[in-house]
Amino acid sequence: MTAKWTPEEEAALRAIADGEEGRDHGDGADSLGATEQQPSEPLTSWAAVDLEAVLDGKVPEAVPELLSRSDGVALVYPGKLHEFSGEPETGKGWLALAAAVEVLAAGDHVLYLDFEDSASGVIPRLVALGVEPEVIVGRFHYVRPVEALSEAGWRDLNRALTPAPRLAVFDGVTEGMALHGLDMEKNVEVAKWLALLARPLALRGAAVTLLDHVTKDREKRGRYSIGAQHKLGGIDGSAFRLTVVEPFGRGRSGVVKLTVAKDRPGYLAPYIKHTPGERHIADMHISSTGDDGSVAVVLSPVEGESGGSRSSFRPTYLMEQVSRAIEEHPGMTKRAVLASVSGNNEAKDLALIRLGQEGFVEVRRDGQAHRHHSLGPYREALDEEQAA
Repeated sequence: MTAKWTPEEEAALRAIADGEEGRDHGDGADSLGATEQQPSEPLTSWAAVDLEAVLDGKVPEAVPELLSRSDGVALVYPGKLHEFSGEPETGKGWLALAAAVEVLAAGDHVLYLDFEDSASGVIPRLVALGVEPEVIVGRFHYVRPVEALSEAGWRDLNRALTPAPRLAVFDGVTEGMALHGLDMEKNVEVAKWLALLARPLALRGAAVTLLDHVTKDREKRGRYSIGAQHKLGGIDGSAFRLTVVEPFGRGRSGVVKLTVAKDRPGYLAPYIKHTPGERHIADMHISSTGDDGSVAVVLSPVEGESGGSRSSFRPTYLMEQVSRAIEEHPGMTKRAVLASVSGNNEAKDLALIRLGQEGFVEVRRDGQAHRHHSLGPYREALDEEQAA
């Protein structure tokens, strides 16, 4: 997958940045309607989506793959927009860098767009997290813009987009919007900001993460970041609020609570502990107690997830049916697995999750697809024997 922008894309996105979206950019049509000769392949995103491919399972649905807790549960979706928000010094940058470390360890690339700090403030953190200098130089692409994106800027940025990043971090959304003359309090301008670069990067497969501040309104702080409501409405992945439980500093360990403000795909539901007014999904433990300056960031599960109900329930009958289906047809997508077994979709989904958690099934990436393979047969009768 290439991250190069076509001339049409560059022209359209530059028009958004310049506020000239109504101008003709030479696409061959003088007015609304078709050109004299329709191209054989779509040139823009206005072409109808190939729904046959979706129905056939050739377009896999996004599942969380990045930013994993200590139990292996991932919180961030590839190809989606995410938000980490909190007051200053709540560890938003550390959380994003923890995701970056995971991506770099897998051999993939990271794009870090920084609108408020500097390389000398970010790179030492990566070193403290244990990333080797040659990995940072080779696969961590740091960009510090001080002017709005222009035609020359697109050319420079393209060099950081090849190979395509698996994770793209926008550090300082408020500052980035101001740099482009956009008002964070206006929904239309927030939409322009997301369309400028964040959404195109997500369409190319990157997990895009926006780091932002929370609103000053304490009644809305648990749900909204600062600015227009569309900033949260435009998130099609997951959004998290960070709250300090124990302060972190040099030579001092700390704890930050992660709560879910939004999870549009819905895959995080089984791992949430519901308490009045919040949905607690993880605790971020940040440790800096060694003499070598090293830092460790670990996301731990929450005790009593989902109020102690769904997180502890095991649909054993469906677990066996799903296990048998995967044993007979290895490499099925999630959609194919669920279609091969009768029953409630939510219960089947939970059965598949449980099989993965307990070591009976693993998901392997195959290009853009995620395929399920058996690591051993699960049988309900064996469960019953062990319980007896």
